Amino acid sequence: MSGKFAVTGWVVAAGLASVMLVSGFQGAQDKFGVVDLNKAVQDSDVGKKNKEQLESAVNARRGIIDFMQQNRVLTLEQAQKLKNLSLKSPPTDAEKKDLDKVKADVVLAKQNFEALNQKPNPTEDDRNLLKEYNNRIQSTNNLIQDWGGEFQGFLENLQQTLISDSVKRADTAIHEISKKDGYTVVYAMPASAVYGANDLTGALTKAIDAQK
Repeated sequence: MSGKFAVTGWVVAAGLASVMLVSGFQGAQDKFGVVDLNKAVQDSDVGKKNKEQLESAVNARRGIIDFMQQNRVLTLEQAQKLKNLSLKSPPTDAEKKDLDKVKADVVLAKQNFEALNQKPNPTEDDRNLLKEYNNRIQSTNNLIQDWGGEFQGFLENLQQTLISDSVKRADTAIHEISKKDGYTVVYAMPASAVYGANDLTGALTKAIDAQK
């Protein structure tokens, strides 16, 4: 399991109908609009914040897996501390220091393990310590697999939650714009839309940010 989690791109259009987003205003003359839903959400403060939250969650978990892959001689206690402290958001200064110490201790253990492996005449204590290190490596390999799957599931759920939030806000905003400005139908780009339809992407971005 590598630290490259399969989180898809920040795309929200699938959450709403791809052609007709809103239809409800009945006036004397039909009025049509188009909107680039993804652009509207991505350009909004809400969309940027949600994207940053997802990226932060991905990077934190990728950092844990990458460190464990590079330094497989962690004890179970060190691994758990690494996980808990790395996922603090935001961490306190004391937690940052604790995390730095855990990493430094693990790196030192790795260097010791490598030195023992190169030692021409290891003592019995050396061999026992090497056995302990190899047991840690096996345990770490198992944790990498377990936590990799756990992190992947968490990130997928988080992404869906954030996208659902964005879609809900966009849907509400589109209906508000439609009602206020008298649009009969608003189409999602790049789907085909009525010729001459007004582009409401910028207005949608502002409407999303105006929500509380």
